[in-house]
Amino acid sequence: MPSLYLSSPPSGPAPTELNGDCLALTATLLRPHLPGLADTLLALSQKARKERHKALTNQTLYQHLGAEGISQVIAQLTHMGNQWLAQGRNQANSTQALQQVLRQWIAVGEWLIEQAQQ
Repeated sequence: MPSLYLSSPPSGPAPTELNGDCLALTATLLRPHLPGLADTLLALSQKARKERHKALTNQTLYQHLGAEGISQVIAQLTHMGNQWLAQGRNQANSTQALQQVLRQWIAVGEWLIEQAQQ
């Protein structure tokens, strides 16, 4: 069965932030399924750009989305990726973009788990 994880994930410490482009793309992908969450992500993306920040820290994302919101993003992106693969929607650019966004959100989720264990 095809997988979104065709290549090995990057090694090293997990990123501690998401850039505005990732937030905006995530908002676009989630809009049909989770419009409220998509609106929140888009607002965060715009806020980051207005304040001349290129990224938002995981802590800021947690403060605005909570653990449940972060897990909803990861679950929905995973579900979408599985649907794309099942439908044979293997357009390289789209699949790679979804892989990249999903990996970044998974890193946020892993950071959240690490924080809970400390």
